[in-house]
Amino acid sequence: MSEKHPFQLRDHGHKIIELIVTDLDIKPDHKSIATLQLLKKKFEQIIFRLDESASLNPDVLPILLKVGEFGGLKIVAASAEQVLFDLHGIPLFKDTISAIQRIRGEKIAEKILKQIGTIGPMRSAAYNLLQMMRNPDVKFEEIEEVTSKDPNLVMRMLKTANTAYFRRRIPVETLKSAVTYLGLEGIRQLLIHEMFSNFAEFFSNQRDRLAHMRRCSHLSAFIGKTIGLDVPTIGKIRVAGLLHDLGSLAFSFYDEQEYRKVISMSRKEKLTTAEAELRVFGVDHTYLGVLYAKEMGMPDYVVSVIEKHHNEFIDAEDLTLMSVICANGFLNDKIEQIQYTGYDEYFKKFAEIIDSKNPALKNPPQEETETDEADEELSETEEIMDELTASFKPMQFYGLLKEELDQFIMAGVDAQGL
Repeated sequence: MSEKHPFQLRDHGHKIIELIVTDLDIKPDHKSIATLQLLKKKFEQIIFRLDESASLNPDVLPILLKVGEFGGLKIVAASAEQVLFDLHGIPLFKDTISAIQRIRGEKIAEKILKQIGTIGPMRSAAYNLLQMMRNPDVKFEEIEEVTSKDPNLVMRMLKTANTAYFRRRIPVETLKSAVTYLGLEGIRQLLIHEMFSNFAEFFSNQRDRLAHMRRCSHLSAFIGKTIGLDVPTIGKIRVAGLLHDLGSLAFSFYDEQEYRKVISMSRKEKLTTAEAELRVFGVDHTYLGVLYAKEMGMPDYVVSVIEKHHNEFIDAEDLTLMSVICANGFLNDKIEQIQYTGYDEYFKKFAEIIDSKNPALKNPPQEETETDEADEELSETEEIMDELTASFKPMQFYGLLKEELDQFIMAGVDAQGL
């Protein structure tokens, strides 16, 4: 009786090979693992598929990470029980077709990034400064030197440093004092706004997408203000909301007609935008957006929001991400009629934050003991007390956001540059 072979190989062409294993517990000494390391030298993409009876031992993780360090490894397992440990970024799929679709999407994403690298905004002073600020040891003098070469950027820095937003009493009159006053994070946020303005000019045919991003930025910041966050945090929320759909903008740039299919499909089949993008492009806008944001040197909190704003489970303490998810969800669900669920649960968290900051709830007024008050006066007092001690209702956010959005649209800000 012949011995059963420990694995099978299937060549999908285009330098894609599939390795299929059937043994119960795949450890580092399994023949498929040695083969996996050899295949890495010949093929660009390896699909490591676990048959229904197979499972991975955690001890193989270091080898898997080495093989897949440049994104060339995809793992397929029909059941979660087959891989009971964190793969640390190695993509996991339920079937081979999904893995091949992802490989196709990665190639499209690579092509898009190359095309975008040639456009004007990627050769601007704002872009060069963002690249420079990747260095944690960057000096203010270096920032000042690069900024001074762009008169429009100089004017914007001076204007921003002198706005009421920063509550400065003494006018800022020189670039050096503006750079010093704004600080690294303030400069970074200003540059992000500047980059978006450049995008808006270059992608002027993407009016709806640009308007959505501006609206999300404004409503995200509005949520931050409503729950009483500090000014620096609101600033981060504003820029994260502005760039959350950076990947969608890039998809539209790559193939506007194909992206229209995404929107049409999401509405007809009640899919989220990300689900429709996976069908059309093989990757969604969060994947592409993260690549693009990292390429531009965006801060970690912006990259995190881009990556996770469609996630079902997030850190309940990440108020920046939650604010963007709620603003984006509200716009998709209530305004644009695009499938988006789960965001409303975070309104409960926001309501709790508002209530926790309401002193009337912590120390409610004592009941009036006087009996000689006029009935009308007593009724008025009780009404005021009720208003002061009433807890904030999560459902109130829908009305607040709609009212704020209406004012924003009436002001015409979502149809123009920032």
